[in-house]
Amino acid sequence: MATRKNIEDWFPNIVGEQFEISVSNFDFNCVAYTLDIYDDYVWTTEKSWPFQVVPRIANIFNFKKLYEFYGYEECED
Repeated sequence: MATRKNIEDWFPNIVGEQFEISVSNFDFNCVAYTLDIYDDYVWTTEKSWPFQVVPRIANIFNFKKLYEFYGYEECED
C-alpha cells in the first residue's frame, strides 16, 4: 500500500498539493491497468516489472521502455 511519503518521493512535484490515497479491492495499479494487466502491480519495485527494462528506476525514460516492451510506440502528440 502506498503511503503519502511514497507518493511524494515518486512524484516530487506533488509535494504541498492536496491529494488522497484511495483504497480499493483491486489487485492491480494504474500502470498495470493501462497494460491490460488486472491481477498484478506493475512498478519498478515489483516482480512484475520486466527484467529487460533496466535500470529499475521510476522515470519517464524507463516507463517509455516499459510501454515499448509491451508493444506501444511513441507518437507525435
